[in-house]
Formats: sequence, C-alpha cells, structure tokens
Amino acid sequence: MKRVIFILMGLSVVISSTSQTYPVSTITSDLRKDADVVIREWNQELKVLGLEKGIYTEEMAFTIFNSDGFRFAVFGEYYDKLSKIRNISISYYDAAGKQLKRVRGTDIGDFNVTSSGSVYDDNRIKYFEPEEYDYPFTMVYSYEKHFESTAFFQGFRPQGKEGISVENATYTATVPKGYNLRFKELNGIKPHKFSESDDKDIYTWKIQGQKAINTSYHGVDPKELAQQVLLSPSQFMMEGYEGNMSTWNGLGAWQGKLNKGRDVISDQVKAEIDQLLEGIEDQRKKARLIYDYLQQNTRYVSIQLGIGGFQTFDAMSVIDNGYGDCKALSNFTYSLLKYAGVLSRQVIIRAGADENDIRADFPSMQFNHVILAVPMESDTVWLECTSQTAPFNFLGSFTGDRHALMVTEEGGVIVKTPKYSAKDNLLNRTTNVILDMDGNAKAKVSTRYKGRRFSDYYGVTRIG
Repeated sequence: MKRVIFILMGLSVVISSTSQTYPVSTITSDLRKDADVVIREWNQELKVLGLEKGIYTEEMAFTIFNSDGFRFAVFGEYYDKLSKIRNISISYYDAAGKQLKRVRGTDIGDFNVTSSGSVYDDNRIKYFEPEEYDYPFTMVYSYEKHFESTAFFQGFRPQGKEGISVENATYTATVPKGYNLRFKELNGIKPHKFSESDDKDIYTWKIQGQKAINTSYHGVDPKELAQQVLLSPSQFMMEGYEGNMSTWNGLGAWQGKLNKGRDVISDQVKAEIDQLLEGIEDQRKKARLIYDYLQQNTRYVSIQLGIGGFQTFDAMSVIDNGYGDCKALSNFTYSLLKYAGVLSRQVIIRAGADENDIRADFPSMQFNHVILAVPMESDTVWLECTSQTAPFNFLGSFTGDRHALMVTEEGGVIVKTPKYSAKDNLLNRTTNVILDMDGNAKAKVSTRYKGRRFSDYYGVTRIG
C-alpha cells in the first residue's frame, strides 16, 4: 500500500527577508534552554477549494543552535502525481540577522524518491542542503503545494521531537462554508478560534512561547506529549473516487469501492486450486494450502502510482506477471480463497516494527500496508501475503498487536491484530560441545525462535 506522505496543507504568513531577519539576540533565555532549534515563526494555511482541489502554503523561520538541529536547515518537501510544489523561497541568516545565502531555483534539486521496497512510484522531493554555517544561524523559507486530492490533511504539531522551542506557530484552515472539517485537539493546546466570511469557514490554532520538550523523565515519544491538532476530511475525493471519512465504516466503504470487481481469476488457476484442494473440507487446511500456493507462485514487487497506491491491481495481473504489491497479493489470495469457498477480508494496517498504533478514535488515512484476515469458527487466521517465507498465520512485530481497518461488504470496522505475550516470545538455544583428549572441541548449536523473537531475527515482511 502506498506509504502515506501527508500533504502539508497549511500555513501562510509571508515572511519577508527585508522586514524580518530574526536576530538571535531577541530569543528569550527560557526558549533557548535545552533547544537545538527555536521556531521563530511557523505559519501554515490549508485552503480547501473543492472536493478535489486545494492549496497549502507554509512559511517558516527557525534558528539552529548546533549540529543536532542541522537537519532543520535542510529543505525537503515531497510531492507526487496528485500534488505540485510552487514558489519556493529559501534564505539563510547569521546570528545578527545578516543574510548568508539566498537560494536560487536552479540550486534546488528535484529527485525521485522511490522507496527501497518499490520498483517504481511517483513520489518526488524538492531538496536543498546548505553548507554548515557557524552556529547559531537562521533559515527562512516558504512554498506552496497545490493538491488534487482531499484525502489527507496534515495536522498541526510544531514540536514533534525533543530540543524544539516555539516562539510563534499558527495553523489556519479555510474550508467552504458548511464543510465538516474534522479535528482533534490534544495535550492542552489552546482551542481553535472560528470565524467566517461570505462563503468560507475559517479555523485558527496558535502556539506561542512553548519551551523545548524534555522526555528524560517520561520515557515516551515526544510526539505523544506535544500540543497538537489532528485534522481529517469528511467528504473527499481521489481521482474521481468520492468517499466519506467521517467514520471508519465510510473509509472502509471507499476502499471496498476501489477494489470492487478485481477478484476474477483464470480457468487455469481455478483448475490448479481444484486439484490442490481435492477432497479437503476443512476451511483452515484450505487456507493453509492456498497460502502455500501464493508463496510458491508469486513474489513481492511494489509499484505505487497515484490512486494505485490505494487501489489494488486485479487478480489477473498477478496471474499474468507472477508478482504484486501488498494490495495485489492480498487481493489475489482473497480471490483464491473466495473461489474455494473460504471467506476472507482485506485489512488495512500501519506496518513496521517501530511504528506507533493508529488513533482508533479518529478516522483518517493512517495506514501503509495491507494484510488478509480469514475468520474461522473459533478464531481468525492472519495472512501476510508479501512474503514467500513467512509462516502461515504469523504476523510478528511487523503488524501484530495494533488496530487496523477491516474492509467488509458493509464498509469498514476496526479490529485488533494478535498480541504476542511473553510466553509466545521465545529464544531457546542448545549448545553441545565435544572435547577430545587433545583439547580440540566440536560444537553444535541449535536455536529455536518463536513469536516476536522469530520476526526480529527473520524479517519476514515488507511495506507496499
């Protein structure tokens, strides 16, 4: 599944290098304490112009105090088939506010950023990395992103990491009058201000004078402590496919609409499945044999283009090519099971051993992978369809113990994948050593991995 690169749809306050150069001397001591970076001004503005169009502008100034904050001096903004970046402006200033460099358009790179798991996708990046100036120095930039899908709204979270202080940050969302902009305010952020014009509703959030987050005594991700706002659309559209994300059921219905009619398999494959399952009535055994068939006859290849990052290739394409991404291979397995009379469900999930769980109380695009669930009488079989070697009914740390969206005929429903308990996670190693009379030794080592220990060792899955 296409890894979601959130479209930053945000803030717009013009930062003029002639009127504001942000000398370091004006930063208060409390904001400098524990800070690698101080955000001087961060203005984001989201303008939803219709069901399928909008503009996001971002204008930002921040002062960088040391090498730990240097990553903030690097400009890198992603775009793809459904978005375009325009009007980039980048400048750097020394501690006194004197301009060090004004970046020309020809200095900014434009690169394809196909991920390691993809053969090809349409993700690109506008990129510029400066020299490492004497610290502290300040970067000021602005750009516009024009987008042709309203499926993703970037949230407001200036402090996503430790070592970031905030002087001023503003997020403004402007939507058509009556549009149901969905948002969730977290961690004590000051509630939004609402205003309206003739044909628009306007929502504004501000953060001012916020000291750097220190997690030394909390032991949690700074993103979980930071003041923030999550935003998501209600009605949305992507390449002509309209949906409603106000509920998980609505998002699941949209995903189901994308995949409808893509489960046709060839007569030859039907004959192979008939032969494979001849005389077998047990549903679990059928599922196991079909999973083995999948692993023996396909391989994982990721191609993510536009809505193709969310809409599966049909089952016949997997048959013809012998490969597919996570959506295509899950859909192919679903198609084989359906032909065999075994019910299965597509499950959209956020995968990755180090990924946080989704926010199940806020329907939105939070996923990057697809697996398959096969309900049985007393339990559910879970299938990771991108691996040729993963055991049957094994998810491991990659997709285990997290919430996901199961797609049904009626829409979507939130489910929880299996959790591996301490007794399930086992590394058992036996070593036999034989010593001869001369002091030489021969050793035989046998190691058994179970549960998360197996997946941590084996690395059985990929995102796509």
